[in-house]
Parts: sequence; C-alpha cells; structure tokens
Amino acid sequence: MKSPLRIGVIGCISLERLQQSFLGFIAIVIVVQVCALPRSSFGQEIRTWQDNTGGFSVKATLARQEADAVYLKKESGEEIRVPKSRLSAADLSYLAGLNKTAKAKEQSISPAERMADPKGTLPAGSYKLTELQESIGVPVYLETGELDLMGIELDTEIAFPEAEDGENLGDQLEKALRPEKLSWQALRTVLLVSTRAHLEAKGEIAIYRFRNAANPSQAMNAIQTQIAPDSWLASGGTGVVFPSPPFIVVSQTPENQRAIQKQFGVRDLRASTNQRSKPDNLVTVQGTMSLDALVESLSSQSRKAIRIDLEALEDLGLSGGQQVDLDLQNVSLEDVLNCVLRSIACGWVEEKSGITITTRDKLRSQLVQKRLVCKFVRPGQAASAMQMLMQMVAPDTWQASGGQGSIAIAGANAFNIKQSAPVMRELENFVFALGRVR
Repeated sequence: MKSPLRIGVIGCISLERLQQSFLGFIAIVIVVQVCALPRSSFGQEIRTWQDNTGGFSVKATLARQEADAVYLKKESGEEIRVPKSRLSAADLSYLAGLNKTAKAKEQSISPAERMADPKGTLPAGSYKLTELQESIGVPVYLETGELDLMGIELDTEIAFPEAEDGENLGDQLEKALRPEKLSWQALRTVLLVSTRAHLEAKGEIAIYRFRNAANPSQAMNAIQTQIAPDSWLASGGTGVVFPSPPFIVVSQTPENQRAIQKQFGVRDLRASTNQRSKPDNLVTVQGTMSLDALVESLSSQSRKAIRIDLEALEDLGLSGGQQVDLDLQNVSLEDVLNCVLRSIACGWVEEKSGITITTRDKLRSQLVQKRLVCKFVRPGQAASAMQMLMQMVAPDTWQASGGQGSIAIAGANAFNIKQSAPVMRELENFVFALGRVR
C-alpha cells in the first residue's frame, strides 16, 4: 500500500488517487511550499489545459510553476497542482515559450533592480551558495578567495527567512548571509557575494536626493546620527557624506548604503543611472579555465586587445596558468575583470593599444595624467568640488593623505589630475554619474 501524500494541513490523499483525478477535480484547498526557484510573473491568460491522453481538460490561468509541476487557478478561484509529465504537447510548448520570455526578461534586469524587487522574494528555506545564481535569476560571483579565508565552503547552506511585509529580496538575502559573516554588493551587471569585512574595507559611492530636507546639512546630520554613527569620518570611521546641491553624495559600505535607503526612503540615483543605460561589451564566461584562456575568450568577445603582464604577475607567484572558475552570462567586461582580478591582487588599465592586466602594486606606481571636466560644477564651486572628489574617491591615495595622487583646478569646472589608472577610472565613472543625474 502506498503511503499517503500529505498536502498542507487540510488532509491527505493517496498518490495513486491524485494521479487518477488529473487536474484536481477534487474540491480541496491546497497549501503548498514552493521549491527553490525564482518567482516569475505570468500573464493572467485563461486558456484550456489538457492532459496527454486528451481525456481531461480544464480552463485556468497559470499561477506559477516548479521544475516538475504547474499550479493552475481555475475560474472558481481554486488552485490545483498538475505534474508536467501529464500535460499535453501543446501545453508544454506554451510553457517553453513563457520560460524563454521570462529568462530573457531576467537577463535584462540589473542586480540592483532584482535586489530592490519586493515581489521577487524567495520562498523561505535553505539554499546552497552555489544555488544563488539559479534561484535569484541574475549573475552571481562568489569571491572564493575571501570565503576560503573564513573556512566557508561553496556548498554551505544559508537559511532564507520568510520575507516580512515591505521587505525586498535584498533584505532577505542580507538576513540569510549575516550568520556566515557574509554580505552582498550589486555591481552593474553582477551580484558580488563576499565576506562582510572585505566589502566594508572598500565602500561604494551613492548619490541621493532628499526632497523633504529643508537644507543639505539637515539631511547630512540625520544620516550620520541615525545610520551607524561610529562609521563616519568625524567619528574615526571611513564613511563620508558631502553636499552637491540638490544632491547628497555618500561613501559608505554597501550594507550601510542599504540602511540609508531603507531608513529615509531614498534611492541611489547613481545605480538608477546605470540601470537606464545598457553596458557595452557584454561577455559570457563559464567553467574552469586558465587566466590565459579567460583573456583569450574576453578579447575575442569584446574585440579588444587584452594582454597579461606576466613579468609583474610572477612577482606574486602567479602565471597565465592561474585557474579561475566562472559562471557569468551576459555581464560587462569591466565587471568580469574587476571580480576576477581583485581576488588575486591584480587590476587592469585600458590604453589606446588595449587592456593590460597587471598587479595592483604596479598600477599604483604608474600614474596617469588627465584633464577632467565636471560639467555639474557651478561657478565659484570648483574648490568645493575638488574636495568632494578627493574625499569620495580613494581618499588615502591623494598627496594630502600621504599618497601620490594630485589634483589642481584648471578652469571653472575642470581639474588636472594625476592618479593611478584604477582610481582615474573610478573618478571618471563618478563624475559621469553625477553629471548624468542632473
């Protein structure tokens, strides 16, 4: 005798009888636990579903689906579960089309948008770190080097709690990662998962507009007193807040930035700017490969010459044979390079001849000089803008803080800057974003 299949808390029914009464002509209320798949939004199209024998049919809408079953909502409002193995060829073809459309839509969503989606939370349960990409639906990069230092295995399970009212997927993921001392950061096309300590060591810049603030200083004071007070520069921390009317620019850890957004109901305009523009040079890299093979693949896909400074890498005990393990689809070339190279103390510089991969130490020692025009700078505000650039972008690399970088006013809204290539790239990205939000 087959054991009964328990459904929710209402009652039980034998598996044999469930299969015989296809499409749920049994009047029961089903309480189900959805499997670990990302939630998808389906159309409310009422259509006739039929089994693979042609003997049973029902008019219903597709409520949701699992890997091996669909949930149909009948016109009466009753919801039923049907194994995909019992569906007709026409129904399976219909599902395939929906899934293809949903996947294409997912790939067009940025990590920041996905994390901010209150309707896209995951069902409560345990998920392996390696399952995050499939479950969340955006490219995920696990910073294995940092995880190894903490003794965290890639198959470690994290517990997603039930999402509370008003919470989004980012809130849910943060709670799931916290017990393992992990956190996340949304890059332009990749969701980075690393240790909290590593992400806190290098903050990120956000641009906010406080519409209800009487003046910038009032909003700035509220931020510094209500969000991690000890983390700000004035209290011995590294967080910085700077006025750039009508905006407020904040440099803080990713976690504290999210706290600001939640506490004050504001959004990062810099991230929103990135979402509105599609990044150039989208690439796909999957599998375990050598650094040489990765560079060859990226060069072919981006049509950019990319070379490795092998002599510099040898000083770190590295070579072109260094193995990397990646599973990133349709992500920006910049995100791939940043994710892979940060874990081996390397970086990159782009020149007219192409991109060169080398060590961070070598990049720090080789300064580049540029004239940076900041169109957002108003007359008489060049000195204030210069201070903002130095405080927001790599503050410890400027001469005023004992570094090598220098900056000088070169007109009403321009500056002559000498900095390392990575810092110069950060400056250009920041200036571009601040100019674009205005």
